[in-house]
Amino acid sequence: MMGDMLDMNRFTKKDEKEIIIDFKVGKFDCVAVRSDMGHWCGYVILPPSHKYYKGRYNSMEIDCHGGLTFGDSLNHYGQKYKDTFAIGWDYAHYDDINGTTTEEMVREECANVARQLS
Repeated sequence: MMGDMLDMNRFTKKDEKEIIIDFKVGKFDCVAVRSDMGHWCGYVILPPSHKYYKGRYNSMEIDCHGGLTFGDSLNHYGQKYKDTFAIGWDYAHYDDINGTTTEEMVREECANVARQLS
């Protein structure tokens, strides 16, 4: 399902606890982050030409795990992401059980969001 849209990842280990994985789904750059607290977050970077670029994430009609919880630059993940605008969601909601979310689940949700943005 996702294989035809997904480029292989580029893996960055920010420190011993936080893991950043970036990959491409169709024309969108995506980022999956396992935070130093152990939960995952997923992001899709929007190009400046996209209608949602720099928009308010809480007014976007995107269906994803727990709903969108982020809409801003990813520059806090390093220079590589300077001047980006991404929308994102997390896996740290009251009904998420820490440790049960997998990287594959985050990748699939990134593909789901990318399809909705296309």
